[in-house]
Amino acid sequence: MSRKRKIDAEGRLFQERWEGEYMFVLQGEKPVCLLCHEALSVVKEYNLRWHFDTKHGAKYTKVSLEEKRQMIKELKDKLRWQQNLFTKAKCKNDAAVRASFIVAEKNCSRFKVFFGGSVFEAVHAEGV
Repeated sequence: MSRKRKIDAEGRLFQERWEGEYMFVLQGEKPVCLLCHEALSVVKEYNLRWHFDTKHGAKYTKVSLEEKRQMIKELKDKLRWQQNLFTKAKCKNDAAVRASFIVAEKNCSRFKVFFGGSVFEAVHAEGV
C-alpha cells in the first residue's frame, strides 16, 4: 500500500513575483488573495493563477504593472490594518481580564465580597 503524499512537505516557496502577477501575499504558510482575502491551501503557481483568472481576471488582467503595484500597496496596508484591529482588541481584552483577576485576588485576600469600593480604589491606585 502506498503512502499518502503530503503536499505541505514538498517545500514549495512563495515567490515574490506572484504578488505582482496574481495579487497574493503569504500569511503564515498560506497564500492569501489581496482582492477577496481568500486563503488557498497550497503554495502552487497553478492554484494562484487559476484563482486570479477565474475570480478576478476579467477586471484586473488589463491593469498595467505600475497600477497593480499601487493597488497591491494599498491592499496590503488595508489587510495589515484589519489584522492590527483584531490584535488591538485582543490586547484590550487581555488587560481587562488581567485587571479582573487582580480585583478578585484583592477581594480573596481580604475575604470581602465584590461590591467593596475600596478594592477598586486600591487596584486603580496600582495603575491597572
